[in-house]
Amino acid sequence: DDKTFSDIWTPYSRDFKEFYSNAVNDMEKYKDVKGVKAKPDKPDNFIPLSCVPWLSFSACSYDTYSPSPMLFPVIVFGKYFKQNNETFLPFTIFATHAVCDGYHVCLLINTIEELCKNCDEFIKAVY
Repeated sequence: DDKTFSDIWTPYSRDFKEFYSNAVNDMEKYKDVKGVKAKPDKPDNFIPLSCVPWLSFSACSYDTYSPSPMLFPVIVFGKYFKQNNETFLPFTIFATHAVCDGYHVCLLINTIEELCKNCDEFIKAVY
């Protein structure tokens, strides 16, 4: 409503249905809290996952120097689009080379790609 970004987090669960339900509950509970950190007590071992649904992109960069160690990856999804009867969802991963190599980023990208190919399984698990 005010075009600002708020940060929430949800604990990981191997059970996707449980994780999804918890994430939806967190979004509902904190949807009206203003400020960057909407949900308190963020754990140290988190992975930022963000979405900019207003923008389709082919590249996105987060190369901003900071003296604080940012060792976790940052994943951003963009606006999906259709092309030649296929649906595409742009995303970018910012990863610090101090904690992972291109090989590790490729493993993550390949895993995300496989999950997207089989997204019907996740939808059936939730609905």
